Amino acid sequence: MGLKISGLCSDLDSTLYDYGEQFGAYDYTLAMRSMEDAGLENRLLSEIDKLYTTTSFLEILKILEAKPYSVNRAILKAGYYGYNNLNFASLNPSPDVIPTLEALKNCGIKTSLVSTGYEERQKRKVKMLGLDSQFDEFYYVSDFSQKITKGCCFKRFADNHGLPHNEVMVVGDNITKEIKEGNELDMVTVQILKGRYRNREPRNPLEIPDYKIGAFSEVLEFIGIGN
Repeated sequence: MGLKISGLCSDLDSTLYDYGEQFGAYDYTLAMRSMEDAGLENRLLSEIDKLYTTTSFLEILKILEAKPYSVNRAILKAGYYGYNNLNFASLNPSPDVIPTLEALKNCGIKTSLVSTGYEERQKRKVKMLGLDSQFDEFYYVSDFSQKITKGCCFKRFADNHGLPHNEVMVVGDNITKEIKEGNELDMVTVQILKGRYRNREPRNPLEIPDYKIGAFSEVLEFIGIGN
C-alpha cells in the first residue's frame, strides 16, 4: 500500500501477545473470586460474565460502582487487585511481533509502546515478552489517571521525534481507547482483531479505525515493507 509512516505506537495486551489465551481467564477467575470473598452478591455474577465478553474489567467495575448496582468500593477494590495480580511466570509474544518490530527499526521507523494498567504488572509483562529493548519509548498509563491518556502519550511520542501526526500509526485492539484517541489526533489508526474487543461496535465515528488487521505483521503491508 505504501503509506508514509514515520512512527508507530502500539498497545500491549491482545495486540502483541494473546492475552486471553495466555492468562486472561485466570485473571478474571481470580478477580471474581476476590469480589465474592469480599461480599459480591451472587445475582450479579451472570451479568458481569455477559459484560466481560466485550467490556474491559475496569469499565465493569465503574458500571458496578454506579446506580442501580452501587457495589461497595471495598468489593470493587478487591476485584481490581485480583485482576491485576502478579501471579504469572512466563509470557510469549505472538510469533510475528519481534520480526515486525525489527523490520520497522531497520527502515528507520520510530516505535513506542503505550499500555494502560497497573504499571508494575505491565512492565513485568514487557520484560517477560522480550520487548524491553524493542521500542524507542515506553509509556504506562494508570487506570485511574484523569489527566494522562494514551492520546497524551501518542502526542508526546510524535513531538519527541518531530513526527507529523498523519505519519504516526496507532495499533491496538480497543476502539474505545487507542483507536479513538489516535483518531482524535488525526493519526493513522489500525485495529487488530484479537481479544474480546474485536466484536465491539463503534459508538461514534472516532471509534472507527482506518484499517483492520488480523496479525501485527500486516502493518508492514500498509507501509510497503517487504513487498
